Amino acid sequence: MKQLKFIGVLMCLSVLLTGCKTFKFLDRGSNKLRKVATEHTIPAKQEFIIGEFQDTSYKVYVNNEAKTHIIILLVDRNTNKQTQSFRLEPTENATVFAAKFEKLIIQNHSSEEIKLKIGLNKEVEGMRYQEVKEYEQER
Repeated sequence: MKQLKFIGVLMCLSVLLTGCKTFKFLDRGSNKLRKVATEHTIPAKQEFIIGEFQDTSYKVYVNNEAKTHIIILLVDRNTNKQTQSFRLEPTENATVFAAKFEKLIIQNHSSEEIKLKIGLNKEVEGMRYQEVKEYEQER
């Protein structure tokens, strides 16, 4: 009977340790993107498009170093409709996962140039600036 309890405790402990290992691995991935992030500027009333010609999924780390918020959108490249969006406040950061059919857009609606740090988990094809546009939401 004591052996069964001991085996049960060992199994629970191994599951707990495995779960913690997995969590730390995911956290290290985020830190890795943070370390390779480079500084970018986005002019006033412009948006920065990432992954316009990418045919595989990718991750993007964004650190808002501006004094104003920015808007981050994921847009379906085929329909040009917004699939997700959120607001990133000053000094906040986020890691965004983009599917193989999505491009990531960072919008600067302010009247001043903004500074960001951007890190990518791999080489991503298709980056450019354009005037801020409105995107229809996907339903």
